[in-house]
Amino acid sequence: MSHDTHSILTMLPYPLLNASEQSEAEQIAQLSRRIVPVRKPEPYIRENEVNRSLNHQCLEEMIDIGSLDLQPEETSALVADLNLKHLVGTFFVQNTVSVTPRHRFIALGASVPEVARQAGRFSRTTAGWAWGFNPLPEELHMDFDRLKRPNQEILKRHGLTVHQVHLHPLEGAQYHETTCTTPLKTVVDLIVHHENLALDYLPTTLSDAPYGCTPESIISYIQETPYVRNKDRAVDIVKVVEALSRIR
Repeated sequence: MSHDTHSILTMLPYPLLNASEQSEAEQIAQLSRRIVPVRKPEPYIRENEVNRSLNHQCLEEMIDIGSLDLQPEETSALVADLNLKHLVGTFFVQNTVSVTPRHRFIALGASVPEVARQAGRFSRTTAGWAWGFNPLPEELHMDFDRLKRPNQEILKRHGLTVHQVHLHPLEGAQYHETTCTTPLKTVVDLIVHHENLALDYLPTTLSDAPYGCTPESIISYIQETPYVRNKDRAVDIVKVVEALSRIR
């Protein structure tokens, strides 16, 4: 049994067209005018606008000394004269700027080739610095998927220490196209791969449980994540860090 388009639209339980003298084309035209275009929810739009505004503000506050083509002594004099505070690489801000993770993310992303920024994420002590857990490390750590790593020579020329891992989408956080490991993933990486640094800096950092990084959540992540190495040792370090945080 076959029906033409008009009959189907009039036979529906809630017919879209009426059996009237109006033509099918006229009724469809009226129907289309009543259809409201689908829009993203207003909170989503506002959030994107806020993020763009904050990213722009951070970019306005940052100064790339490297773009000025100065001699080292001239750079030092300019930094002193303007009372600048170093971020990473050739990026500075005025000393009055309250530096946030967003500033650090953006500066990190601008310090590496675009191909590296798009393919990888900052991790370990570099992500720790971005979140404010530890001082800026001498080398920049980045994670890359085993099958999508950029040219090794390009990465080495920019002083990057590369780690080949599985990039789980829920273990990364992004500001302005630059991705770092999440705070929880970063804390666990510091405990597993940089034990001495973790013992030096995490007791003070974790005393306020930043970003929800409580001892309980850290231990839970260690125990439930299959690829975390030396789980027992890592849990012991968390307990030591927790004890130290109570006395500092």
